[in-house]
Amino acid sequence: MISTVEAQFTSLIISVFAGLSVGILFDIYRTINYYARPSKAFLYFMDLLFWVVTASVVFIILLNADFADLRIYTFFGMTLGIVVYIKLFSSYILKFFRFLIYSISKLIRILIITIKLPFKLLYSVAWGPMNYIGTSLIVACKNIYAYAFRIIKKINTKK
Repeated sequence: MISTVEAQFTSLIISVFAGLSVGILFDIYRTINYYARPSKAFLYFMDLLFWVVTASVVFIILLNADFADLRIYTFFGMTLGIVVYIKLFSSYILKFFRFLIYSISKLIRILIITIKLPFKLLYSVAWGPMNYIGTSLIVACKNIYAYAFRIIKKINTKK
């Protein structure tokens, strides 16, 4: 199929964007590995999943661009996109992903504390006095028992 120079240039630009998307997917993958610290067996599964997702995304992009017609400039464009992404954007995107995960984890922590706070207050209000009363009763019973034991001991020694 003969295509115009304009169509080939458009396909080249789209393949560069496909390379950029591969770079973004790779940074997502690296961020997940950084925080998850998976075992070797699970790492193999994640590698396979990464390549399946990456191949699917690239295929969909190229299919929409030029019906997945692979030419040498398509590979050149994807390589160029990956190299440009890694050299220019990767460090900033990784910092953004890590900041995003840090912020989300802090937000979840604050939500959990906010949800648990009324229950802790209710526990301290309700169980605090009951625990005090319970421990006071135990101490009183021990004192009564000790006092009664001393009285019984005095009675037994007087005989």
